[in-house]
Amino acid sequence: MRRVQAISRPPIHWWSTALADKRREVNRARRRLVRNHQDHQTATLYDCYMQLRKGYRNNIKANRQESWQRFCY
Repeated sequence: MRRVQAISRPPIHWWSTALADKRREVNRARRRLVRNHQDHQTATLYDCYMQLRKGYRNNIKANRQESWQRFCY
């Protein structure tokens, strides 16, 4: 059976290692929330996850905007 080769994508110029770390952190919080959905700390875990997710999305927007500004000026 032949192996399927992964399609390599061009690198995203606005992506950074800080964003990768933040993504791991958000995913960790989401997994913690899903695994403990019957626990009494669900509200706390949800709040933590949403706060991290919002910060992650804001960081992405800021990096994209900064990259665009560097490109234009």
